[in-house]
Amino acid sequence: MCSYEVLLNKQKYLAGDVVTLADLFHLPWGHVAHVEYSVKVFDAYPAVSRWWKDISLRRAWIETLKTAA
Repeated sequence: MCSYEVLLNKQKYLAGDVVTLADLFHLPWGHVAHVEYSVKVFDAYPAVSRWWKDISLRRAWIETLKTAA
């Protein structure tokens, strides 16, 4: 089983129950994998999918993507 899945089944974010740099570090790489290359790996893991949706739909990240486009 994916170790992220195990971890995220116990807590909301990677380092606990608040967003930290550990979570934010994954945004650019997750975006490339998930959006640019349509990698659906997150979908196979419900806790990882929940976490990804949570962090990738944050207003600051969406605004960053608009600025970068």
